[in-house]
Amino acid sequence: MMSMKSLLNRKWSVKFFDNIYSSVEVERMALSCAWEISQSVEKLGVNGTDKLFVFVIRNNLEGMLSYFTASLLRVRAFIVNVNDLSIVQETIDSSAIATYVMHKDIREIVALNQRISVSFGGEISLPVNGYELAESHYACARFYFCTSGTTSRPKLIQYHEDKLIGNAVHVAEYLTLNSNDKTLCFFPVQYMYGLSTMLCSFISEGDLFFDLYNISTIGELVERNKITNLPLIGDWMLPISKIFEKRNIKLKNILNASDRLLTVQAKSMIPYCEVLWNNFGQTESGPRIFCNKLTSVTDIENTSYVGVVAPGKVMVPEIKVQLSQGEELDSDCGYHMVYQSPFSFDGYVNSVLELSPKPEWINSGDLFKMDSNGYYYWISRSVNEFKYNGKFVPIQLISNDILLYVGNLKHYFKKDDLGKIKLIMDNDISESELNRVKNILEGEWYHYSIEIIARKIQRTRTGKIKIHS
Repeated sequence: MMSMKSLLNRKWSVKFFDNIYSSVEVERMALSCAWEISQSVEKLGVNGTDKLFVFVIRNNLEGMLSYFTASLLRVRAFIVNVNDLSIVQETIDSSAIATYVMHKDIREIVALNQRISVSFGGEISLPVNGYELAESHYACARFYFCTSGTTSRPKLIQYHEDKLIGNAVHVAEYLTLNSNDKTLCFFPVQYMYGLSTMLCSFISEGDLFFDLYNISTIGELVERNKITNLPLIGDWMLPISKIFEKRNIKLKNILNASDRLLTVQAKSMIPYCEVLWNNFGQTESGPRIFCNKLTSVTDIENTSYVGVVAPGKVMVPEIKVQLSQGEELDSDCGYHMVYQSPFSFDGYVNSVLELSPKPEWINSGDLFKMDSNGYYYWISRSVNEFKYNGKFVPIQLISNDILLYVGNLKHYFKKDDLGKIKLIMDNDISESELNRVKNILEGEWYHYSIEIIARKIQRTRTGKIKIHS
C-alpha cells in the first residue's frame, strides 16, 4: 500500500516562494512536526484513536507538511485554511475532535480547546524515532474533505490515503511526467486539484513550485523556473495566452482545472503547449474520471459540443461509467452519469465521523453525453435543469454565451413560483455588461422570456455559487 509518507523516500524538491526544500529536508520537517504533536498528545491526554486531528494551515507549505505529518502519525486528519475554520463547526461535532494543530505564530485563534502549536518548517534537535502515537491502530491515515455544499449543507467525505495516491499515479502516467518536469501550482492543496497536482509532482520525482496566481507575474514565473507543467482554470487562459504569445513561451503540459473548458479558451492556449489537457473529476472521485488529450485546434473542434470541450475518455479501464436518461429528462439535455472507481472515497461521514459507505454506483450529479468514439461531453449539473412551457431550458448554453460574449460574471438561473425563469446576476454588474446580457437574452434566447434580477450572490468556500430560492 502506497502512503503519503512513502513519497518522502523519493527524490523531489518543492519551492515555496524564495525557499527550496529537498524531499530529505521535508521529511525532517514532517518528522519534527509529528514528534511535537506526539509529545503534546501525551501531555494533554488526548485520545486520538478514533477522533479527528484538525490541521489549521495558512499556506500550501503548511498544507503539504500536514499531509505528511498525518501520514506519519496514521491519524484521521482534516486540513483547513485558517480563514475557513467555520466549516469545522458546521460539519463536525466538538466531541469528535481530538485536537487542533496549527503553527505557533497563529495568535488570533485563542479559544480552541486542545490546541497543539507546532513549528511548521522547523527542526528539532531531539531524536524523532519515537514520534508515532502509541494508540494509533490504523494502517494508514484517513483524510477528510468537504464537498461544496452548493445548494445544501456541506458534507464531509473520507479517504484512505492510498486511494488518493493511486489516482495520482495514473494522472502522472498520462501526463508523462518525469524527474525533469517542473510544475507550478496555484491551487490550495487542501482541495482535490491542488492535492493531485502536488502528489503527481512527488510521484514523478519532479520539482514543484508553490506560488500565488498573479497575471502580471505569471510569464516571469514560468520562464525563470523553466516550468513544464501548468494547471490553470479556463477563465485565466485568454489573458495568459496573450502573455505567452509576447514572451514566446511553450510548455509541455497545460491542464484545465475548472469544471468546464470553453472551446474558445482551449483554442487560445493550444499554441503555447505541446498538450492541453481537459479532464473531469469530483471530490468524491479522487479526483480524475475523464481526460482529453488535445494537441491541435482540430482535436479541440472534434471533441467540442456547443462551445464546450469534452472532458474526454475514461482515464483507466478500472473506472466504469454508466449514463441513464431518466423519465424527467429529454435526450437533448443529456443523461445522468454514475460511476465506479477504485480511487473513489470511502463514503460520507456524519458529524461524529460515523461512516456511511459509498453506494455501488456513485451519482455524479451531472448530465453527460457520449459519442461513438467514447468521448464524454459534460452538459450540465442535474440540479440546474428545469422546464419552461414543457421544454427543457438550455441554461448551460445561455451561460456559455454570457461567459463568451460578456465575461466571467457571477450568475445562476432559477424558476419562481409561477414558473417564470429568472437570471440572477451579481449586483456589481456594470450597466454596459448588463446591456450586453440583455442583448443575448433578447436575441437567440428570446422565446424563454428570461428576466434579469441583480442582487448580491454568495459563494461557497471553494468559489462556487450558493443558489438561493
